[in-house]
Amino acid sequence: MIQLRLPEWNSQGFLPAIMPGEAGHSLNRSPYTISCVELVERYGSSIKRLEILKGFLNYRKKLHDLGLVQGVQWLDGSFVENIEVLEGRAPNDIDVVTFANMPEGENQKNLFDKNHNLFIPNEVKQTYKVDGYFIF
Repeated sequence: MIQLRLPEWNSQGFLPAIMPGEAGHSLNRSPYTISCVELVERYGSSIKRLEILKGFLNYRKKLHDLGLVQGVQWLDGSFVENIEVLEGRAPNDIDVVTFANMPEGENQKNLFDKNHNLFIPNEVKQTYKVDGYFIF
């Protein structure tokens, strides 16, 4: 079993802003840095969640194939909440904001023109179960 660097949900069903037991000014706080393996270990607790994770990982692969290999992604929404307890339902998708460096010799227009299906939120959501947005 992998030791996770992500705190458990608090009593309200959310990730705490600061790691439990840390001082209010601690740097051990949100946003938490985790690997894809840790993400699956933590949130792959049901078939529905595993389907969403599969879509997210396929989405990441497509971005990687485009040369978008430097950056970070913020994950949010009901997927990172204890939504099953909070609302009695499974999450529908995972909210993702990607902060990426443009590949060498590429520009936003060309990247979009060649791969528009990866940059239109409705298409991304339908294909990958990702509510995805970009910041270059």
